[in-house]
Amino acid sequence: FRADIEVTLNGLAYRGGVLVSVPEGIAEIVVISGATGIAADAFKAPAGVESVDIPASVTDIANGAFAGMTALTAITVAAENGAYSSVDGVLYDKAGTTLLLVPATKLSDHVIIADGVTNIAAGALGSDAVTVYSRSTVQGSVTAEDPTVTVAYYSESDPYADGAAPEGKYWHEVEGKPVIWEKQPEVTE
Repeated sequence: FRADIEVTLNGLAYRGGVLVSVPEGIAEIVVISGATGIAADAFKAPAGVESVDIPASVTDIANGAFAGMTALTAITVAAENGAYSSVDGVLYDKAGTTLLLVPATKLSDHVIIADGVTNIAAGALGSDAVTVYSRSTVQGSVTAEDPTVTVAYYSESDPYADGAAPEGKYWHEVEGKPVIWEKQPEVTE
């Protein structure tokens, strides 16, 4: 790849080894091996992209690279990639400590993040306010860079049962779904 020449391969435009644009009409994107990055707004035009496969050679994904991808169901990263990883179609840094992107079709009223996540990157969960559910029991162990993201922490038993009112939100699992523990109203006599 040369920095001064734009090359189109399999319908995808690359400049200097970086994927710079994707045309309409391609549902499954396979970034070519040898590409080193994905530019901001690379996927700006196509709304129908459902999956993106990222090879080991990609070491830089710009903020906003996947913005507006409403049909996206999964991002898959080659196991040999030294910068990124994916679990169940969700994009993380290689260590699995920073959540980088949850595909739009996976966003719902609840998102349970993988064990080990300590940071949620800005824009990782779209632009709407959302609560994420951490399996960590340690309040404050997950940082969200986006102010619209609320983190709830796991607790098997009701943290409010003894009348204490711990800071933050806590949740438990009922039939495979997260349920927020609610503070009991104070009884006055």
